[in-house]
Amino acid sequence: MSSSDLKLAIEPWYKHRIVWLMLGLPLVVVVASFITLYLAIKTDDGVVDDDYYKQGLAINQDLARDDKAKALGLSAQLQFSGTTANLKLSALTPASLVGVPIQLLVQNVGVKTKDQVVALVPTGNGMWRGQLQQPLMAGHWQIHLEAQDWRLLQTVKGDVTVPIVFSAK
Repeated sequence: MSSSDLKLAIEPWYKHRIVWLMLGLPLVVVVASFITLYLAIKTDDGVVDDDYYKQGLAINQDLARDDKAKALGLSAQLQFSGTTANLKLSALTPASLVGVPIQLLVQNVGVKTKDQVVALVPTGNGMWRGQLQQPLMAGHWQIHLEAQDWRLLQTVKGDVTVPIVFSAK
């Protein structure tokens, strides 16, 4: 045996780099899997919807509501000011809108906990008003104006304090 072979044979196992490489890689994978598990638990986005099948069947009903809005010639302008939502709604026959309760649904595309549902009450002259639970921040929002038999939809990206215009399509 040469002296270099003897030196390798005498050194303890923990002084060899290949041993640390072989132990280190699986250890890194185990740590990364625990980090992934932690993130999966803490950032749970919940179940998409329990009744997704019913929602799929309801798409045709929603399309009928869009058609009804188009037939009524609906157009609207929505303005958010702090926690107040002001809506100006017009139709081909304004008498069809008198006293109609309207529901405002504001959905944040990224964060479901920021979604809000507001009942808008008529204040006269084609105007409705409602109170939000919290002011809306800039972001990506889907906004729904819904009555019993029609709806108007709009998507907003960015500032929500500017007037939002709806028209039946």
